[in-house]
Amino acid sequence: MNFQNHSFSEAKASIADDLNQEMRKIDELIQVKQRLLELLDEKRHALITHGVTRGVDPHVPMRDSGVESIGEIPQHWQVIKLRRCILSIEPGQSLKADEKKPEPQEWGVLKLNAVKRGEFDDSQAKTIPVSVKIPTALEIHPGDFLIARTNNHDVCYVQETRPKLVISNLMYRLRLDDSNLDGQFLSYFLQSHLGRWQIDADARVTGLSMGKIYSEQILDWLLLLPPLKEQQCIVAYIETKLNKINYLKMANYDTIELLQERRTAMITPEVTRDMTIKESQWKLIA
Repeated sequence: MNFQNHSFSEAKASIADDLNQEMRKIDELIQVKQRLLELLDEKRHALITHGVTRGVDPHVPMRDSGVESIGEIPQHWQVIKLRRCILSIEPGQSLKADEKKPEPQEWGVLKLNAVKRGEFDDSQAKTIPVSVKIPTALEIHPGDFLIARTNNHDVCYVQETRPKLVISNLMYRLRLDDSNLDGQFLSYFLQSHLGRWQIDADARVTGLSMGKIYSEQILDWLLLLPPLKEQQCIVAYIETKLNKINYLKMANYDTIELLQERRTAMITPEVTRDMTIKESQWKLIA
């Protein structure tokens, strides 16, 4: 019997078993953290939905909304069509643009992912060449409300933005009557279960998985409307809670990244090198 080869094979198998066992533990931890992220997303959605459909006062008297799909609402709230709070709604234009991000002095057109889950990211833009006529009337300003016409039909309220950005033909820009509707409240409402249900229902009318939504559909969406000051209180409450949820999410993302780095490090050439060194040591011993 070749004891040298037999002994090294056992050692090699032992190392492989140890590695596999450690990687299984890491994979299980990653799955736990990923599930926690899903639960935090569910908690986020539930928090927003409760805030914009029930308010933050647990003792407020409730009444039947008169709309079966809505059910009960706080007694002093209204159920209205969104058109009552909209001053204007307009689509953007299809513009020739370079893929590079615009410099501060250049004009840019927003990409679709500039609007994502209630957040506005003005870095997601493409440069409009100087040869293209700029539709300056479509420039984005704080206070604008954006809705993606396609894809996930995300929404956002623009609180701040760099200058010289215009909307593309894939978005609508709404101007709100801010005397009775807070833009951030509307953003949260359209991210709630009731808001998303209306958006998804209209998007499916086309029969396509990524159907477009149209301005008349948007104007006909139902909105639960508390008094303006209460809207602002609800927004402040939701954002305080979301800050905690976002902190937990970032901590979990960091942990997952560290676990993935550790897993990768276990199967790098360094591990192979160590096994080669051990093989040489076995040969010397033999």
